[in-house]
Parts: sequence; structure tokens; C-alpha cells
Amino acid sequence: ASELQGRCRELWNFYGPTETTIWSAIHPVRGKIESASVPIGRPIANTRMYVLDTAGHPSPVGIPGELFIGGAGVALGYWNRPELTAEKFVPDPFAGDGGRLYRTGDLARYRADGTLEFLGRLDGQVKLRGFRIELGEIESVLLEAPTVTEAVVVARGEAQASRSIVAYLVATRGLTVDVDELRELARRKLPDYMVPSAFVVLESLPLTPNGKVNRRALPAPERAGRGLRAEYRAPASPREARLASIFESVFEIRPIGIADDFFELGGNSLTGARLATEIQKAFGRQISPAILLRAPTVQTLARAMDEKAATARWSSLLPIQPEGSLPPLFVLHGGAGTILFYQELARALGRDQPVYGLQARGLYGDAPPQSTIEEMAAHYIQELRTVQPAGPYAMAGFCFGAILGFEMARQLRAAGETVGLLVSLDGAAPHYDYSRDPAPPGSTASAGSSSRIAREWKKLVNLPRDRRLAYVKEKIGNQWISRTMNAQYRLGEWFRERGRPVPAPLRRIYFLVNHGEAETKYRPRVYPGRMVIFETAAIFRDPNLGWKDLVAGGLEIHEIPGSHRGHRDLLTGEFVRALSGELARLLSEAVGPGRTVSRASR
Repeated sequence: ASELQGRCRELWNFYGPTETTIWSAIHPVRGKIESASVPIGRPIANTRMYVLDTAGHPSPVGIPGELFIGGAGVALGYWNRPELTAEKFVPDPFAGDGGRLYRTGDLARYRADGTLEFLGRLDGQVKLRGFRIELGEIESVLLEAPTVTEAVVVARGEAQASRSIVAYLVATRGLTVDVDELRELARRKLPDYMVPSAFVVLESLPLTPNGKVNRRALPAPERAGRGLRAEYRAPASPREARLASIFESVFEIRPIGIADDFFELGGNSLTGARLATEIQKAFGRQISPAILLRAPTVQTLARAMDEKAATARWSSLLPIQPEGSLPPLFVLHGGAGTILFYQELARALGRDQPVYGLQARGLYGDAPPQSTIEEMAAHYIQELRTVQPAGPYAMAGFCFGAILGFEMARQLRAAGETVGLLVSLDGAAPHYDYSRDPAPPGSTASAGSSSRIAREWKKLVNLPRDRRLAYVKEKIGNQWISRTMNAQYRLGEWFRERGRPVPAPLRRIYFLVNHGEAETKYRPRVYPGRMVIFETAAIFRDPNLGWKDLVAGGLEIHEIPGSHRGHRDLLTGEFVRALSGELARLLSEAVGPGRTVSRASR
């Protein structure tokens, strides 16, 4: 576009599919082009454009969604293709004139200035470790780098647990692609689960005979493209060799050296659990995946397994980042009982801020899990006092962890201790009823209906017709998942009642159900102190998340802008950077700058 701009009197970008009379949006290209993505602009006369999410609701500014086009230019349909016409031409719920919208299948978003930006095709969507990922959105971010002229992103690998995102790039003529800088750009712009685990620079992209990118011909990434250390360091002992082999089988990458980092390989709580299971099979000893927080490489893990601490009593308290001169921050596990997902937050807070995690008792050890919120809170208080005997305490809990933090703070205050900071990270109050959230704009569904069946029926009839079947299937699927979870929980109980650890494949579901039942039994009492809430951008949710009547000292609410894809966004990518900045300020105010707190040695 920049080259054309210099040779034209005026340059305009026209966008539109054949189904809407070819052109539907236009944009004059003026001034310096700052990014590789030129906007497709604004709708032409008598044309309406909507960017909608998967539920058919308008996406906020900056948030990607499917582009729908309405207005006078929308075609009648496809000749002799009634099924395809019904799929692509849908009722317009916004105009109120009985018109229709055309589903383009294009991924787009509205910019802050009101112009539309095309991001790619929705058929480039993949599902990776439970997240739906738009590969075109990743490509759009990578093309913002001035050193990149072409980018193609694919998901490689057969097994879901080890499947990874790989970016293939062509460098701008005369420039060199710096993979580290490109990875940092991706981390700033995308959630952690969308950052490619490998970057491969090619002289040119392979093409099919008709000129399209031949994705099947893209080469498998080598070590250098995987983001691993350029220098491969071979195992120096039988233990390291065995651990390296386990890493390679879990990640489906070969070779992995003793200095390659678990998290840089794309490791997460699922791969951590698999790794721990394979280590138990190979070495006959059970370890917590949380050990990877302080020993993320083959070399450091081999050393940690030799330490006395590896065979010491199992503890709920684990150091995520134990160094630093500031008073510690204690973070509480979510519903699945793990704490690995706090690693990025700990890094973002800086090396001078100690962070300790509290994971569920019995998660990886022989101790039985606790069945009430009160018992869990009392146990975690005992654990944190081994690091910090006296307050003021700072605690933060994600999701279910917010309830644990609330009860811990209440018990600490009742015991005469000082709680300097209590933080909910997108965690709702106990028994919060999500089904009673306000209905979307334009819906006639009543948020206060006492009948759950009536509420669901009203939601269904207010959806566009082509989305109703998918909604019913989703509800049936949720019921099936609920029954499956309960069956797995009962199987886990069978093991526990016989004095045996819950097997790794059942562990996550077991603790999710166990903690859900604990919340059901919990009868919270009012906390006299104050709570800070950080929440993702959720348009139809009570901003107090149900805490208003339980926190007598008041609520301070922060919405992290732009986070939208899901619950965990708050602790990934650019969002965790925004969160960590505010959290660091609150920690400083809670304990005072430069103030230290005495700690007991472990």
C-alpha cells in the first residue's frame, strides 16, 4: 500500500463480497501507513455492518468478531441453493424492518475511530487446549512488525495436549526478522495461549498451482524456530537424559536440551500434569507440577529432585517467586486447585516482589482434600504464617480463589491480624447467580424471572433462528459434561476412601467438583475490611460480582480494558501487564513503600 500510495493521486481501499453487490465499505488511504493492515473503512450508503460475537451480540470496539452486512445491497440468496441461502442470509435483529444480514465469514473489528479492520477468515479458527483461536488475528499482529512482509500461522501436532501454534514468516526485503522482538510483540498484543511457540523464517511461502499458500508444504520447525535456546545442551547424567526424554515425549519436540525452559516450550497446567505423571512412572515418585515454577528446565528439575525439599512433607504453600525485599503476595488456587497459571503475573510484578501460591491440599500428595471453605482457609493461614508470621497480609485469588481469600481475610481479622490487601481476580461472591445477569440489549428476556426454564426459553426465542439449534446443542452438551464430571468425582472418591491418591486423569475434575460442593455448603459472614476487584470486560455482568453486601469496608473495582475472550484473559498477555501495574501500586499502598515484614525461615 505504501508503494502504491507514492504513485497514485488518490488511493482507496474497497471491500465487499459478491453477495452484497461487490463493494460494501470504502476507505481513503491517506497519510503515513503505520501498520500492515489497512482499514476497510466505513459502510457505503444504504449499507449496515455489524461485528458480532458467537452469540450474535455486537462486539465492543477493538474486539474481533464475524462481520455481517445488511442493507439495500444484500442479495436475495443463491440460485437453487436454499440450504446455503438459509445458512448465509439470516434475519436482521437490529434494523427492525424485516431485513436480512449476510454472514461474510470474515473476521473483523471496529477501531476506535469507527473504521473497520479486516483480520482474516473465520475458517482459520482452531481449538487449542480449550481455547478457540483465530489464526488470522495472530497473522494480523505479526504483520505489524516492519521486518515482516508475509505471515502464515498454523496449528501443528496431532495430540491436543501437545498441539502448538507455529508462525511462518517472510522478511521484508533488506531487513532481518528478530524472533525475540516478534515474540515480545505477540505477548503485548495477544493472550498467552495465542502466542506462537515457534517462528520459522522462510525466503518465500510455498504456493499451490493457483497461487494460494500451500499450508501442507510448510516445513516442520527446527530447534532455532521453536524459541528454544540456540545452543543445544545435551544431558550430562542418566537422570537428565531420562527427564529430557520425558520432556520430548510430552511436547513432541526433539531434541530438548537441559537448558530449555518448560514455559518457553509452551508448557501449561495440562502439560505440567502430564509431565508429573510421566516422571512418577519413570522414577517411582510423585512430584507437584508446581515445582516447575522454580525448576522449569531439565537441569534444574534434576537438581530439585535430589534436594531434601523434594522428599519433605507435602505443602500447600509453594514459592512462585521467593526472592525480593518486599512483603510477599499470597495467591490462591482456582477451582481446579492448581497455581501454575500465576507464573506470568509473578514475572510481571518484577523480581523484587515475592509471590507465594497456595494450592489445594491433596492435589499431588497423600493428604485428603478438605471439604469446606472454612477448613481450607484455616489450613492456608497456617501455611502462609510459615513465611510471614504477622500482618499486614496481601492476598489475591482468581475465580474460586477469591472466595478462599475472602474467608482467610475474615478469619485473620477475627484473630486480630491486619489484612493490608484483599484482591478478587475476576472471582464472584459465593452463590453468585450468573443466570440472573441482565439480558442483552434488545432482548425481551426478563432477568428476574423466577423460573429457570422460562428464562432459558426467552433466551432461545430471542436468538436468531439459525442460532437456536446450536444453543440447544450447547445446553445438552453442558448437561452431559456435568454428569460426566460427577461420575469422575465419584470415581476419585473411590480411590481416596481406600487411601490411594486420586489418579492424575481424574484430578482436575475431582477438585472442581469438590470445590463446587464446598462453595454450595459455605455460609459466608460479612468481612469488615475492604476488597479490590479486577475483572475482565464483561458487558452484561454485575460489576460488584455479588460482593457488595459481604464486604463492609467497601469495594474498589478495576476493569481491565480489552479482555474479552474468557475468564483467564486477566492473567495473560497485555492484560496481565495492565493488572500487574495496578496491583503493584495497591501493594505499595497497603504496606507502605520500602516497608519490610519479618519472615520465618522454612
